[in-house]
Amino acid sequence: VDQDLYVILTDPTYFMLNTNKSPGESDGQLRLLTNKLYGRSHHMAKLTNAYDKLSKRGGGSEMIIISGSSGAGKSALLQHFKASVVGRECYFLCCRFQQLQQTEPLSAIISAFSCLCNDIISKDAETLHLTRKAVKEVLGTEGEVLANLIPNFHKIVGVSTVANSRVGGMNAQNRLIFAFKLFVRAISKPTQPLLLFLDDMQWADSMSLELITSLITDNENNSLLLIGTHMDNEVSEAHPLSNYLRGIETKCPCIKLRVDYLDRKHINELISDTLGMLLLQTESLTNAVYRKTSGNVMFVLQFLRSLVDEGLLYFSFDCNTWQWDLTSIVSKSIVDDAIDLMSRKISNLPNDAQVALKFLACLGSLSEELKLCLITQKSYNCSHKEDTAFFRCHNNCYSYKHLIEWLDFAVSEGLVNYVASNYEFSHDQILLAAISLIPKNERGAWHLQIGNQILASNKETASDKVQFMAVSQLNRGAASITNRLQRIELAWLNASLGGKCVSSAVYPLAASYFESGVSLLDDTCWEDHYDLCLKLYVPSAEAHYCNGDFEKMERILNVIFQRARCFADKHNAYFTLVNARVAQGKLHEAIRVGLFVLSELGESFPSSPDESDIAADYSKTKNLLKTKTDTEILALHPMKDENKIAAMQLMSSLILCTGLAKNKFLSLLAFRMVQLSLCHGICNNSTIGFSIFGVLLSGSFNDIKGAYHFGQLSLQLLKRLQANECVARLHTLVFTCINVWVEPHRRSLEPLKQSIQIGMRSGDIQYALICAQQYCIHSYQCGEELSAVEKNMREYGIQIKVYKQEVVWEKTLPFRQVALNLMGKSVNPMELTGEAMNQDLFLGNALEKKNTTLVFVIYHNCSWIAYFFGNYELSSHMAQKGQEIVEKSCSSSFLVANHAFVDGLSMLALARKTGEDKWKQSSKRPIEKMKKWAMYAPSNFEHKFHLLEAESAFLMGENIIASRNYDAA
Repeated sequence: VDQDLYVILTDPTYFMLNTNKSPGESDGQLRLLTNKLYGRSHHMAKLTNAYDKLSKRGGGSEMIIISGSSGAGKSALLQHFKASVVGRECYFLCCRFQQLQQTEPLSAIISAFSCLCNDIISKDAETLHLTRKAVKEVLGTEGEVLANLIPNFHKIVGVSTVANSRVGGMNAQNRLIFAFKLFVRAISKPTQPLLLFLDDMQWADSMSLELITSLITDNENNSLLLIGTHMDNEVSEAHPLSNYLRGIETKCPCIKLRVDYLDRKHINELISDTLGMLLLQTESLTNAVYRKTSGNVMFVLQFLRSLVDEGLLYFSFDCNTWQWDLTSIVSKSIVDDAIDLMSRKISNLPNDAQVALKFLACLGSLSEELKLCLITQKSYNCSHKEDTAFFRCHNNCYSYKHLIEWLDFAVSEGLVNYVASNYEFSHDQILLAAISLIPKNERGAWHLQIGNQILASNKETASDKVQFMAVSQLNRGAASITNRLQRIELAWLNASLGGKCVSSAVYPLAASYFESGVSLLDDTCWEDHYDLCLKLYVPSAEAHYCNGDFEKMERILNVIFQRARCFADKHNAYFTLVNARVAQGKLHEAIRVGLFVLSELGESFPSSPDESDIAADYSKTKNLLKTKTDTEILALHPMKDENKIAAMQLMSSLILCTGLAKNKFLSLLAFRMVQLSLCHGICNNSTIGFSIFGVLLSGSFNDIKGAYHFGQLSLQLLKRLQANECVARLHTLVFTCINVWVEPHRRSLEPLKQSIQIGMRSGDIQYALICAQQYCIHSYQCGEELSAVEKNMREYGIQIKVYKQEVVWEKTLPFRQVALNLMGKSVNPMELTGEAMNQDLFLGNALEKKNTTLVFVIYHNCSWIAYFFGNYELSSHMAQKGQEIVEKSCSSSFLVANHAFVDGLSMLALARKTGEDKWKQSSKRPIEKMKKWAMYAPSNFEHKFHLLEAESAFLMGENIIASRNYDAA
């Protein structure tokens, strides 16, 4: 009563006849309110506060997840919040995932980005110019990657440029995701943030979730607000979405909101506003409706419509108000769920309206381009007339001439929304209700008929988008195709579209098309459609590998190895197998398979190489190098032999395996890569061959001058070839293992930092993050300010976790903990335990896994920190443990020199403390090493040599010599 009196006092015209502001106007039509939200003030406040924090106070990117049951009003909350911020300076990316599109990865995301591009294009000329400039600056040549996927993106960046790098496999997929990230960075800023609205995330495909995770956890973008919804009854703890959300929560602030069904009070407000009546007047109707619907908003709205349709709720023109038959409503049977209710409603519509809704349900949504295809009624001979279900579907499709007219009718009935020239169901439950009205044994025929109609309408000039839509429909109806030639034709279409997906690096979608194509083949296809089988099976194996589905990959590869007629048709499949074994950590098996493939390509190696094999091949390589000057090497013609190019690519991949496995094949592979480049011409991987050769000269043959020479030669080759996909890998080798012995260590910082971005752009995520690792370690070694170094380590660590490369980052953690200790941020400054790591657990784990590189890094940093705080016994003990590892390896990293330095310092400190001669004698070895290194790179080692000499002279009582060396240091 109080509320009714308040409304009468504040807005007396609200209930006046003919001026009624509610949808229930005097024409007797029930029009439901769409501009008002009920019972969600708390939720709206949370959303508004998050937006204000992002746009006004620069609070950083944030994620809000709204959960609730179907029909609770999650999507309505999202749309009302969007309406509340429309007109402010921000961009919207609105994406609604659909259950029927789960087999079409990234389709919803691409559609959303397409709408975003349209929004950007529609801005005034000055705004568009500034946006275009920002996008070009940030994306560079990577814009081509997105131009291949997103319609209208080229209108933002202008004519697309040709990207320098050509990559495939996992690198291509990484490159695609990074390009999306760069685009979002370019258009979002604190004064104009980007709001991502993701509806029904429970139906998002894995690649979309990967992309979403990458965007919201981007630590270089603080102007992003992600608001997602999902049905909690569809998402268990084991659901893929749950796993992604848990990962995001560890890296990004997250707010969780739950939307429950409305209570009786708010349902009464909704009904009161809808009918334009006082709250007290609608209570009886509300009570009946609430008992039937339990406050499910979507159910309530459709239930009210059904009451009007059945005449139980009607507008009385005599009384000028709404009235209802309460007895009949109360006695009305309760439907099981909203789908049942909507199915009944749709069944009572005119037949043409039902057909239109079934059409829309099969499609999921209807875009402008698809409309043109469907309303172009070309004659098409149905070859399935003997099939009653198919013939009935065919007649439905082709007798229907007014698709748009009846979809507009469905819009007026509240069943369908018309947004941005697209028709889509107003709720997923209505879509499911429409689909349920097509008998299961006829659904395939409907999809097949629609797919054929799309293709037939524009078969010769159909765009890629139309082809994808058509083939998607045909695949859903493939079970209805009994004609073998038609199945083969559809298999070719799937092979073609799968190939286009591979070229765009959308591997989950590629895999679905290849799988669909394979399912259409029979046992004899390998004999009479051999080329088709290869086009489906070989890239399918690669797609499954890129998706991490090794089980499916194995099955596909086994078929290829059994049925392919020659090795040339198998070698790409073997490449996939090698890459998969590396990804699985099965390094020795990867090497075994790789060596077999190399032998088939004409590059055989000894089965069990020894030192004599290595020495002989080294000598052969050196002799070949003597026949050519650097100028001649740089002018070598491009490699043309396809087998040699394939061998170079494979050897480049195997070098990582052999290095990690401490395998003797590392040297032989490097020698062979140089030999092939000298004899058959150069390719992009020649840069890797020459750089690895330089690393070996430094680490295994103590030829620092020669190592530097070939490191510089590889950089010159890189510049000539413009091989961006090799930059991160090459810079890791040259600036970590070669240049440190000749050039000032600080010179490595800028190239390594640049390599991070170049590697990310080209998709070489692993080596880009190794560059990040080395950049942080080198910054620490060069004496950069500790707080800045620690901050970089922490921020890059977050990025590395996003890309699941924790193994790469482990090597950095001891350095970060040392920095924290030195800044006073640990309990025990002489123990590497604190925010970054736990020394005992970390060391124990590294020893258990026989990760000698990580064990050495831990021992080295333990030695340093003990020396800093005066525990020379512990320092020397740790240094000796580390030295045992150094002596068993041929490492050429700067860390080896730093370790010799602290080893010498701790020995001299113990000699001074204990007076024992053994320490003095032992210190001579690191002093001699430092003296040698100082000859090549005085800026890196001369001061260390002088300090060791000063400590030694002081120990011997030679104070003048000690003073001179202290001053020189």
